Amino acid sequence: WTDAVQSTYGGTITWVPVYAIVAEGTCGTSLTWKLDDSGRLILSGSGAMYDYTSAPWYGVASSVRSVIVEEGITKIGRYAFSGCANLTQVQLPDTVTTIESYAFSYCTGLETIRLPVNLTGINGYTFVECTSLQELEIPESVTGISNYAFSGCTALTAVRIPESVSFIGSGAFYNCSSLTEVNLPEGLISLN
Repeated sequence: WTDAVQSTYGGTITWVPVYAIVAEGTCGTSLTWKLDDSGRLILSGSGAMYDYTSAPWYGVASSVRSVIVEEGITKIGRYAFSGCANLTQVQLPDTVTTIESYAFSYCTGLETIRLPVNLTGINGYTFVECTSLQELEIPESVTGISNYAFSGCTALTAVRIPESVSFIGSGAFYNCSSLTEVNLPEGLISLN
């Protein structure tokens, strides 16, 4: 981009990196996924993700560095990102109302996650053994935290639980050895 070219055409050039798609497929009736060579796993479409025992990207789970779930997706399926040990960043839209059991289990590199404001509950074992997860704010829309939801999150230091939560399941924070601050809601009916 020489001065002569700039004076002829004007403006500036902004280089935008282009990543190659290394794997792609479907993960719901109206959902698709693609993994690029930077480690970004992008989910697009609308509706609910399928439940899995091994998600379609499980074979390349060690390549997943970030997850971007686009607006319109309503459910994160069972075991969706389980075992993505190098996953450090997750973007979830507020259209997500359900995150199924084990969805982020054993994501040992995940340090923080912003939960969607329309999430209704945190299912059992959802974040089990996310050993780098440090802090968590649970949205006002959540009414319950199921069994072992955060078990083994050894780096977790603080959890803010809203007044909307009426039950916390057995072992929900078991072996969260760094946890120093939990604010329990006054309306809590059941704490196992």
